[in-house]
Amino acid sequence: LFPYTTLFRSLATIRGHLDAVARMVDEEQYCIDILHQIRAIEASLENTKQVMVEGHLKTCFTHALAEGEGEKAITELMKVLKSNR
Repeated sequence: LFPYTTLFRSLATIRGHLDAVARMVDEEQYCIDILHQIRAIEASLENTKQVMVEGHLKTCFTHALAEGEGEKAITELMKVLKSNR
């Protein structure tokens, strides 16, 4: 099964962190502290992306292979992964 619950939980956590960073900026807190929080958000997003890719490979990608659409699925995934750089 696709890890929707895990993804939703991770995204809710990230949203909370973003709200906290917005408050920190509004309160004019120390820049380095804000940057640390932004880095934590980036790490959380990266972890969430990895869960998403793994879920895709185990479900949608596997289905595409079984349907003879492997080349298309590979191209699609590589396009998305390359655009993140």
